Amino acid sequence: MRGSSDSAGPRGRPAPARVDVWRRSGRRPREYFSLAGFLSVCLPAIFLIAPAALPGPPELRLPPDLVYDKAEGSPGPVVFRHATHFDLAENRCTACHPRPFRMLRPERLVTHAEMNAGRSCGLCHDGRKAAPVDDECGHCHASGKAAK
Repeated sequence: MRGSSDSAGPRGRPAPARVDVWRRSGRRPREYFSLAGFLSVCLPAIFLIAPAALPGPPELRLPPDLVYDKAEGSPGPVVFRHATHFDLAENRCTACHPRPFRMLRPERLVTHAEMNAGRSCGLCHDGRKAAPVDDECGHCHASGKAAK
């Protein structure tokens, strides 16, 4: 007989001589295609491609200027500009919200007595962080027209 059934290929032909490359190297195929191997190839590619594929942060739209009406004895209404304060607060809404100013239910009553006590605007406008509240009246009490 020509060889045993172990060495016979399809249709009774002898099987070609097998060279076992994996045994010579000491590694099995699944070690070459392991999770660590996959990640070592794919992760660098992901970190190179991902920043270009992701959109940037959404554009921030600041609220319109707030106009605090002229109170009795006041030189004029006060115009609060978010854009000016946002830049000075290092582009963080959380510098003022939720404390000292609430966003969802804002209080539109701010008095000089409150500011002089270090609350509301007086928290920052204390003469150290920003111009004091009793500095120049025209600085806050503008013409009453919001910037457009």
